[in-house]
Amino acid sequence: MFLVCEISIWVNVLICIYTYDLNMKNKNNKIDKITFFFRTKDLDFSIEKIFKLIIPTISLKFSTESVSVPFFRIKLSFIIKNLIFCRKHKSEINHITGVIHYCSLALPYSRTIITIHDMISVEKGKGLKKYFFWFFFFYLPIKRCKYVTCISESVRDALLHYKCCPASKLTVIPNPVSDSYIYTPKDFNKDCPRILHIGTRPNKNLQNVIKSLYQVPCHLIIIGELLDIELILLNQLKINYTNKINLTDNQILNEYIDCDIVSFPSVFEGFGVPIIEGQAIGRPVLTSNILPMKQVVGDNYYTIDPYNIEAIKTGFRTIINSDEVRNKMIELGLVNVHKYRPEIIASKYIDLYFKILKD
Repeated sequence: MFLVCEISIWVNVLICIYTYDLNMKNKNNKIDKITFFFRTKDLDFSIEKIFKLIIPTISLKFSTESVSVPFFRIKLSFIIKNLIFCRKHKSEINHITGVIHYCSLALPYSRTIITIHDMISVEKGKGLKKYFFWFFFFYLPIKRCKYVTCISESVRDALLHYKCCPASKLTVIPNPVSDSYIYTPKDFNKDCPRILHIGTRPNKNLQNVIKSLYQVPCHLIIIGELLDIELILLNQLKINYTNKINLTDNQILNEYIDCDIVSFPSVFEGFGVPIIEGQAIGRPVLTSNILPMKQVVGDNYYTIDPYNIEAIKTGFRTIINSDEVRNKMIELGLVNVHKYRPEIIASKYIDLYFKILKD
């Protein structure tokens, strides 16, 4: 009954949108213009920062406009207002940058792109809520547009696994790394290396990292809010640590520069930007041997099983004790990161935009 009611509501939403003055013309509409649709202005997280890196390059080829929908919460009245807003702001090419996938319902099928960053709401969801997100935030919005980009092969595989669309509709375009992240050499501190761990959400695997560092001389720098259980673990295992929150972009950059090792043995990601940020600075990154991390980090790079505490411990000790392994990781990382520079990623989107105009 729940799903039937939700379908009925969304049918009414579609009727509302397509009966809303379909002949209205956007005064600012130009030929070869791209409108980027973002979440509300109050948010300035990963998705917004990613596109801010590539839009300047795209703007050299196209007229661009970035707009943010008025509401972010999942509430029927808010969704309807967001759809009307998107309809008013449509242009030659419409790019939904993430999360608000349902906005495609108000935009032209053949001139709309959705970028998918992950399917965590479906993959980790349960019961009817899982199917609600699958249908209204993935299957239906994707069906209502011709082009979909994914930030990694693992996101693409998830979309295919959950039968959201055919493979022919999907293009993988990874995330970029900021040009602020450049090679900054540093003498490695073998006696007490600074290990930088970015993020404290469950998927960041912090508890296993803490356990793995028992009796490993180091200074663990943790970026993000800590749970009580993590504080207890840190104290019980006598880990030398510093916890930092609410850092600016420049402060986070400086943490990368000051560290000796980047810790990112995550168990679930859509992409994994800290991997390429660490590599760009010239730091060895300890990350997972599962997708998408093992793909993002590049071929022949040293990776570990994120579920195995002993494997994580061995990984840290190997990087600390072996100059050869450490230097090889830095060398491979600096080569790997070139393909994630903003101008390279922007060029992939530009090619797709030209394809849309040609079609």
